[in-house]
Amino acid sequence: MPTKTRRLSRSLALAALLCLACTWADPAHADCFDEAGAYQHVNSMVLRAIAWLESHNRPDAMHRNANGSIDYGVMQINSIHLRELDRYHISRATLMRPCANVYVGAWHLRRMMNKYGNTWTAVGAYHSETPAERDQYARRIEHILAKWRLSVFSHTAGEADGMRMSRVSIAADDDAPDSGPDSGPDSGPDSGPAAPGWPDVKGIVVWALQHFSAYMARTAIFHLQ
Repeated sequence: MPTKTRRLSRSLALAALLCLACTWADPAHADCFDEAGAYQHVNSMVLRAIAWLESHNRPDAMHRNANGSIDYGVMQINSIHLRELDRYHISRATLMRPCANVYVGAWHLRRMMNKYGNTWTAVGAYHSETPAERDQYARRIEHILAKWRLSVFSHTAGEADGMRMSRVSIAADDDAPDSGPDSGPDSGPDSGPAAPGWPDVKGIVVWALQHFSAYMARTAIFHLQ
């Protein structure tokens, strides 16, 4: 297995188990977007905009598409990914758990960033890699972020990488390095030694214990202002 693919697999497996350790019955808390965004080095506000466009933050959302596939949960993860996700013990039921769904959504956006770079093309490709649908989706996400007054955006038609964000990066935050088209998930937190494709389970337990009380103390659920 290529190194990059192995790192993606390891990243997804760890993120999934982190979610299962801290699963919530209610809609995805703001913490889920922040933690998933930081873990995959994607902008948490872009994740929030995707969740709003896809489901209006409804964790129980399901949509059957014309091609027979089904979109699940707050980030509307398409069933086309289920075969790959099953390798990491992520099922349809897992996708209906709000925080787990957000982590999978962040993983999918990271994959698109690895392919297309820190661009609007990557944002649009979260939904579809067909150019017309991709670009329309990116514009809709841009519109949501603009309504939230996060930044002023511009389109540069001649850019080889597609429409590039002018102020808000798809990367996790302004202090994080530019993710670029080729950087993998290993730019996020290091889980320590582990067999290829599998996380450091001891690290997960320690992480869960350290964060459990903090998570329980936070009750604010993200909503559109």
